Amino acid sequence: MPIPLTADNSNPYGPEVKFRTQGVLPPSAVYVGPDDSLILSVRNPSLATTINLSMRLLTPQGELKSLVYTFPAHSAGSAPDVKTISPSEGYLISASCSAPATTRGQVFVKLFIQRGIGSGDTALGHVLFEDYVDSDDLVGYPQSPNRSSLDGQGFTHAVSITPPVAGADVMQVVPAGVRWKLKAFVCFFGTSVAVANRLPQLFVKDPSAVQVMQVPAFQVQAAAVQGSFTWGGGLTSTNALNAQSMGAPIDLILRPGWSFGTLTINLQAADQFTAPSALVEEYISL
Repeated sequence: MPIPLTADNSNPYGPEVKFRTQGVLPPSAVYVGPDDSLILSVRNPSLATTINLSMRLLTPQGELKSLVYTFPAHSAGSAPDVKTISPSEGYLISASCSAPATTRGQVFVKLFIQRGIGSGDTALGHVLFEDYVDSDDLVGYPQSPNRSSLDGQGFTHAVSITPPVAGADVMQVVPAGVRWKLKAFVCFFGTSVAVANRLPQLFVKDPSAVQVMQVPAFQVQAAAVQGSFTWGGGLTSTNALNAQSMGAPIDLILRPGWSFGTLTINLQAADQFTAPSALVEEYISL
């Protein structure tokens, strides 16, 4: 038998809908007190950018405020650019953040509450969101999950490495504030007329100079030859017209201070490496 939809004295709104008129739940799980501040921490060590932050705040007087903040951000190394926002008292209904003209993996943001700034209490409160933002991907409260800076896809780009002087090998150090997943490494190598068989090798070292990986070239290179060497994941060891390719691990994530480059057996004083570069997937991290 269907339930009648007519109202009665005990429930004037009908049997299918009941409204709570007392003990109403708060409109948000986050309440910003008068001594609290919102802290936006931005890490973007490889470029300067603009951060857009928008919020909706319900005041104790029942007024719904829309707050929009736009400010430049540029962090140096591992130090974040920190913005302190005092939006006044109320329930935080929603918040969203974006970074125009950037690519995923370049800008990592974290929004959280710091309790009791006015009283000198620096206890951390609710973490609202933390994730990468870019031109297409926004992060927001309450819908976005909190993510580590090593989660998901990083920023894939080429790194141009300064060529060494004659008679020296290539070396690149991972800069502060980022981690690099080394995808590929390429360099050109011109040998002098000095008679010797040179054998370039790709190396990886930790900050204390302990060598953790060494991948030799497919074949030696003789005197007075212009050749190229490419190491990368999935490559087959070949040598065609002095262009060598070698397979190498692609999931090795290097922290700041780690280094990679060439280590050449029988390197001669007039031998010269030119145009070295690497393809890396970059993650922002301490």
